[in-house]
Amino acid sequence: MSEEQTVSGPKKRGCLYYGCLTMIVLAVLMLLATYIGFRFGLRKLVSTFTSTNGVQIGFVDLPASQASNVVTRIRSFDQVLRERTASEPLHLTGQELTWWLNQQPDFALHKGTFVVKPMSNLVGIAMSLPLDFINTPLLKGRYFNGEAKFSVTVTNRQLYVHMQSLEANGKPLPQSVTGRLDAQNFSESAQSNEVWRTFMKLIDHVDLRDNEVIFHPRQAPK
Repeated sequence: MSEEQTVSGPKKRGCLYYGCLTMIVLAVLMLLATYIGFRFGLRKLVSTFTSTNGVQIGFVDLPASQASNVVTRIRSFDQVLRERTASEPLHLTGQELTWWLNQQPDFALHKGTFVVKPMSNLVGIAMSLPLDFINTPLLKGRYFNGEAKFSVTVTNRQLYVHMQSLEANGKPLPQSVTGRLDAQNFSESAQSNEVWRTFMKLIDHVDLRDNEVIFHPRQAPK
């Protein structure tokens, strides 16, 4: 068994996997790329905000001991979360979170194309994303090289992820694009998912610090 198979965990994934991280990051990657692809239907805009080559965004790899520790912490937190016995929050650095997401099968298409960058009160996602999957000749062989920054809040057991800024090739995108994306709650697509709803009932709030995401469990009623 390879290291990747060992640390990826069993096929049955927990609340943390389906309930939060994977759904949000996949939604961000897919929505940004697809929206920009269709919105930027003119060649001039495509040439300005997409590129013919990807860029190095910082491949994340962890030593075997740290990788094993990350998986153990996530599995343990997920178990006690579901059992309503969690008392301590789960701390994940940006490197740990990026590495863990890249091990998951659902990220096969986007593996190595993004890095999660927690900041104080914001979370950034740096991307070098191939756009071939948007099935339009104008974007064949093109890449979206940029970074999006989001606010993350939990209110009344609902998670809200809103974009605060978006740039590509070092330039801010036009207001005609960002204005619509600003209003989008990137966790919205998950609201109908039962595991998501279960997860949000178990999470009290999420803290964002420099290079750290902290998930605080909701305490069981006494």
